[in-house]
Amino acid sequence: MAARVRVTRKSIVKASVTRPSTIVAVSNLDLLRQGLPIVLFCAYPSTAGGGCGFHEVAAAFEAKLPFLLDHFFLLAGRIVADPRSGLPELHCDNQGMDLVVGEVSVALGSLDYGDLDASLLRIGVPVQYGADVVLSLQLVSFACGGFALAWGSHHLAVDGCALSMMANAWSELAQSGTIAAAPNLDRSVFRPRAPPTYSSSVGKLFMPVERERLVNALTATTSRSRTSTCFAPFWKRCVRTCGRCSPPWWAGLIRREMSHGLVG
Repeated sequence: MAARVRVTRKSIVKASVTRPSTIVAVSNLDLLRQGLPIVLFCAYPSTAGGGCGFHEVAAAFEAKLPFLLDHFFLLAGRIVADPRSGLPELHCDNQGMDLVVGEVSVALGSLDYGDLDASLLRIGVPVQYGADVVLSLQLVSFACGGFALAWGSHHLAVDGCALSMMANAWSELAQSGTIAAAPNLDRSVFRPRAPPTYSSSVGKLFMPVERERLVNALTATTSRSRTSTCFAPFWKRCVRTCGRCSPPWWAGLIRREMSHGLVG
């Protein structure tokens, strides 16, 4: 049986600044992947020159995470279902994020980085956290002296870009004590017109995410017809007009498809 992470301590970290409790509704786009967890995994090998040890790193997180949450206060809340609609929403009441510290008796080099998800799952990274927790930060020490940092959240609250932005903000905060480009979480800048107005063309910008609507452009009939009307006549016209242009790299492919009836 593969070694698994042993949790040595677990705590709740809250923002250092108290804000009025608010409830933030999520958008329809957020609801598409509301049940999908998202994890940013960062590995740090042991350095021969010394530097900060794992315990110093854990202490730095415990000391400075409250100031990071001052800028990302949404992530210190909880995901709660609206009692009337049943839809999830973010309760920003500073209940705090999870901070998990653990250790595992394997080396970072033993992980299969070609199939990292499965490799991390075998050792229990990330450690399971509550479905209502918006952010779970997990520090894991490895037997080789290196450590890993897993930022765990939900697609309902953040995407990969936002999670990477927060990790970069943490790095800046840990090194300089400040965050130069703090995120703007003021939603009023996107306030719609009152009353809202929409053109009938808006409906054409979106389509349902359904398997039968996801067209494979390489095999679709419309794609082959478009190739016939755009690429093949262009090459033929070019050769007939100037007589000097050599056939492009795709000319042989088009001739072969025409001979097999794939391009009309």
